[in-house]
Amino acid sequence: MEFGLISFHLQNTPMFILEKLSFSEDDAIEFVRKVTSGCPSVTELIVLSTCNRTEFYFSISGNYPEIAAQVYTALFERVAEYSGLPVENFKFYAKIFNDNEVIQHLFQTTAGLNSLAIGETQIQGQVKNAYQVAVQNQLVTSHLGAIFESALKAGKRVRTETRLGQIQISLSGLAIDFLTASSKFDHEINAIIIGTGKMAQLAASHMKNKGIKNIQVFSRNAESRQEKFSKYGAVVLPFSSLNQALYTADIVFSAYGSEVKFIDKTLLSQVNRKSGHALHLIDIAMPRDIDTDVLDLADVKLIDFTEIKSNGYRDERLSSDDLARAAEILHEEMDEYYENQRIRQVSGVISALRQKVTAAGETELNWALRRFENLDQHDQQILEKLINKLTSRILREPTRVLREKASAGQAAGLMQSVGDLFDIRVQN
Repeated sequence: MEFGLISFHLQNTPMFILEKLSFSEDDAIEFVRKVTSGCPSVTELIVLSTCNRTEFYFSISGNYPEIAAQVYTALFERVAEYSGLPVENFKFYAKIFNDNEVIQHLFQTTAGLNSLAIGETQIQGQVKNAYQVAVQNQLVTSHLGAIFESALKAGKRVRTETRLGQIQISLSGLAIDFLTASSKFDHEINAIIIGTGKMAQLAASHMKNKGIKNIQVFSRNAESRQEKFSKYGAVVLPFSSLNQALYTADIVFSAYGSEVKFIDKTLLSQVNRKSGHALHLIDIAMPRDIDTDVLDLADVKLIDFTEIKSNGYRDERLSSDDLARAAEILHEEMDEYYENQRIRQVSGVISALRQKVTAAGETELNWALRRFENLDQHDQQILEKLINKLTSRILREPTRVLREKASAGQAAGLMQSVGDLFDIRVQN
């Protein structure tokens, strides 16, 4: 079993392309089913789609060198079909990872070390959700599942044993920090948040910590969302009243992820805003909620992923010691994953060997019972115990050696020899 990964990240992929490659949960499920039904060599596939990345993690059965090109071609063709983009328009931006590279990348991603906001916490939940969706829809097996479970365990350790969990770094906070550092306000700020998801809640929390008191949150289900935002001093209002609120807004934060951009130059031109009253827009949705044509208007500023990426940013509270300790934890957890996989692999050989020897013992026992028909029940039981003891004794030393060699990472050649000697073939 070999692992593969196709990764599109905002660090190397233009925003307008990444938007086209964004997946909802339902889209991801349908995509995976189409790929696995059309390309049987892909035995499992997980789509991780967040606001700054889309990644396809998969496993391949068969002779990897021979079928790898075929598999990648099939995946790119499916991505083209889904996105409506020709393959040549996005293939250039894809980063390809194979086998151990896939494992290292997922561990680092889950820990937040591959994010625009280094150490961000939300990615842990996003990886977990992508994995759970795959499990619930039977799109993943124990092979790829073991990597995700180990990566999630590693990410949890990083946030528990370093300050990354205490600092609560987020893309929402990064964008707000970037805005407040680059803009000055000489009056009490009026802030708008569009959407009520996790990123919106993180934005409300960060605004409160920044001393912003007037926070209005807009939702299509305002009444049911108020409880989530009361602790931030925010008021949740119906989406229909957004245009009116734009008249006095200083900051608009959006992480809604609409299929259609609902704030653009035309809308803002219709809002009778105060002359000289600057409007600061933050858009960290995927796909984007705010059209870049708003920049044609006077006194309108826009911060989106492109702006954040081009300027670069790292939370000043995050030290090099924190990152070094996080890297140590990831190495420890990856070592444990590899050891578990070696033991799992050798356990399959041990199990197959046990079945082989046990079957041989049962065959000889049945022959003996037929040969000595006059044995009473007590003697038959003695004979059965004798065969079982012999089986256990024969297997004891090979089992011990195989497990020891597996723990030391030296079992590959021995497993091959056992397989050849006893005609055992175990699927990795």
